Amino acid sequence: MFARADRPVLVRRLVRAVWHCGVVAWIAVGALLITTPTVAADGARRCIVVTAAAVFGSAAIGNALATRGRHFGWMVLAAVTVLALVGM
Repeated sequence: MFARADRPVLVRRLVRAVWHCGVVAWIAVGALLITTPTVAADGARRCIVVTAAAVFGSAAIGNALATRGRHFGWMVLAAVTVLALVGM
């Protein structure tokens, strides 16, 4: 794992904190996609969807390349990307 036991405690805490920051960012993008239909401005709605599609799309590509397509995560991320773009 990233936070190996042979590293100093401060480094292990930092790695864990950074790991959780990514989780919070993914949750935030998901929340933005859920609330997008209630946004009044059409331009803002498009920006949210395009940004979310770029984030999830690049994650899908990265996951597929890193796992050589053997993990189903890239398919889920690709589905989220397609659904976001279709809902735009």
